[in-house]
Amino acid sequence: MTRLKYLRTLPKRQRGVALIIALLVFSLTTVMSANLVWERGLFARRVSNSLQAEQAMHYALGAEAWAIDILSTDSSNSDIDHLNEDWARNIEPLFIDGGQILGFMEDMQGRFNINNLVKPDGTVDEFAVAQFERLLQAVELDPRWARIAADWIDTDREPGFPSGAEDGIYTALNPPYRPGNVPLTTPSELIAMPEFTLDKYYRIQPYLATLPVGTRINVNTASGILLQALSENISTLTSESLLEQREDEPFEDISELADYLDEDALETVDVASSFFRLTAIVQLGTTQFTMYSLLERKGTGQLTPVLRTFGIE
Repeated sequence: MTRLKYLRTLPKRQRGVALIIALLVFSLTTVMSANLVWERGLFARRVSNSLQAEQAMHYALGAEAWAIDILSTDSSNSDIDHLNEDWARNIEPLFIDGGQILGFMEDMQGRFNINNLVKPDGTVDEFAVAQFERLLQAVELDPRWARIAADWIDTDREPGFPSGAEDGIYTALNPPYRPGNVPLTTPSELIAMPEFTLDKYYRIQPYLATLPVGTRINVNTASGILLQALSENISTLTSESLLEQREDEPFEDISELADYLDEDALETVDVASSFFRLTAIVQLGTTQFTMYSLLERKGTGQLTPVLRTFGIE
């Protein structure tokens, strides 16, 4: 007997209940089937994205190897580093199957090294603090952040005069925490300072680096704002003049700046660099993968990746 005939033999009330049950079963089956199809599609998409991200990372590592080769060749051809060299030119888009690779390199010694706010022994370097104060003023930020940043890095627990900040300030916050009292790994750690907002950070970030203590600033790649921050003797007009001068003839020795920088300032600059950063952007299908790779070039010309970050600086 067919189901339809069977239903017809049932009393009227029972036929209504059976029909409702049949409709519920059909609805549940439809929902479960649709959910299975959705989950299967979502799983396939996740797998595809994961494979694309993995492939993109390998493309980025290939770009890193390319950058290392360029910097290695540069070190054998020149004793100085400047913005007219091959490493400083943006890499032309390289088209790959399903996407492209973009990239560029920066001389990180063309930035102010935050870790220079302390000396190798962990005490505050007052000359570097003064340089950082001038840099903060140039981007219209309160120069007191220089002293607060120095306290965040130095090894002691005593707040610097007149605007430092140590444990007493940070432990009173909600939630409470303590300053690092060690060199920074990334400039973004400055955001941990009280009231140092993202807006403030984004203003100063393009001029900052976190390198080993004592790393010098390359006057051939530093921005005009940073050149002006090197010494009280360098005005805006002077920094613009230095930029024009180095564009035609890069500085080959720091003695060429003796007319602009005193002895203390000369000890903080150089004409060659050891730290460069590659930014590699891989676009593959719907996936965009960004890798930042800090490269250290030693005196022998050998290059080593020091730090890689993915997605954010």
